[in-house]
Amino acid sequence: MSKTNQNRAGNQLLRLGAVWGVLLGLLFITFLLSIAIGIAESNNLKKVFIANHGGDHTIYPDCRPEFIKAIDEAAEAGTFVDVRVVAPYTNITKGQIAKIGKKLGIDYAETWSCYKGGEKHCGKCGTCVERKEALAEAGIEDTTEYEE
Repeated sequence: MSKTNQNRAGNQLLRLGAVWGVLLGLLFITFLLSIAIGIAESNNLKKVFIANHGGDHTIYPDCRPEFIKAIDEAAEAGTFVDVRVVAPYTNITKGQIAKIGKKLGIDYAETWSCYKGGEKHCGKCGTCVERKEALAEAGIEDTTEYEE
């Protein structure tokens, strides 16, 4: 196979991977929200909350306001108790959320963000990096113990 054809094949695989990533994310969040909506319905509850935030929009299309609006409308139309999907952080940053937590007295040393798990935050994964940035933006001293 020529170098040009190898590059084309590689680009096609990258695009296919991106498509599958979006589809799997969409299926996953839709599946989880559907379960939550069903549990709400069976317990006569009116609201299901999701904690997406404004920084998620570029990475996860299913966290965009348009998707949240659509799933909310589907939940309301598809349940007898008119369950609503509420996403209060959709249009604000993680730093703004951290500021709200600060006002509420949240001790961020007692919270967890790391995707890796373990005894300490890794300090390198996407959520650890976002955590550091959000706490800095909010003017909160980061007392999190990181592996690094």
